[in-house]
Amino acid sequence: MYPGVELRLLRYVVVVSEELHFRRAAERLHLSQPSLSKQILQLEDFLGFKLFDRTKQSVALTPAGHRFVAEARKALHYSDRAVEAGKRAHEKPEPLLIGYCSYINLQTLSALRRMKAVAETIYRSSSNSEIVSKLLAHEWQVGLVLLPISEPTLAFRPVSTEPLAVALPGSHSLAQQSTVRLIDLAAEHWILPQKRANPQLHDLLLAHLRLSGIVSATAEEVLTPYDALHLVSETLGVAIVPSSAAYPHIEGVSLVPLTEPNLKMETALAWNPENMSEALRLYLAAALETLEDYLRPSLRKPPRSA
Repeated sequence: MYPGVELRLLRYVVVVSEELHFRRAAERLHLSQPSLSKQILQLEDFLGFKLFDRTKQSVALTPAGHRFVAEARKALHYSDRAVEAGKRAHEKPEPLLIGYCSYINLQTLSALRRMKAVAETIYRSSSNSEIVSKLLAHEWQVGLVLLPISEPTLAFRPVSTEPLAVALPGSHSLAQQSTVRLIDLAAEHWILPQKRANPQLHDLLLAHLRLSGIVSATAEEVLTPYDALHLVSETLGVAIVPSSAAYPHIEGVSLVPLTEPNLKMETALAWNPENMSEALRLYLAAALETLEDYLRPSLRKPPRSA
């Protein structure tokens, strides 16, 4: 670090590099020529290398000066951007960007959309993997994600749990059963969440299939539970989906509860503590209160589609 190199000195060097004339540069900077020359000499002494070759007739950048000026321009550009971003945020705070995994219970999202606004919000459908990446990069402020998430730098607050069900074609021999065991579907073609987009859910479901004795399941991967339900409706396989995927009803698909009691999906609010702001703090407080009061009762008994 070079704390002695202030932004004003970078600006002085850039202006001199543009004019290649100390008097004209001094006039642009509203300085006296002796003062500008002295400050450039002091900077060169501090840096330990020359920025300009000077003669009575000319001023020219040294090779080191050329590289220095290129980086100084970047520093000044980002300094200006920082000021402008601060001004915009002061005049009108930027909206909170909230990503939600396509596999979450959409009642969760509806509850948040209907709560009293504490900040301008923009909701974006995404995958667990992208949401985590955006939170880590400070690009998004909140995520509605599926647990577990193996990212220790993020903060999580579980907000709902719902059982998983199996989606069967309406013509399937087990479609009208009150419950079904996974092992009864051992010979089926499985439709699973895409591993790249939702790795934890993908691995969780595969683990449950193996625990049930289904070791070599053939599978197709999809991005959303609604993609899975569409394939099921076309009799192209069966899928494990959240019970709430019964909304909306899809013709030709029956959601049957599973006998495995531990096959559940947990949704959480996630955020990056390093990206905390007053707007984010207020949103999280309101969201957690809303989901506690409104959402949990609605998850007790999801309906079964015919």
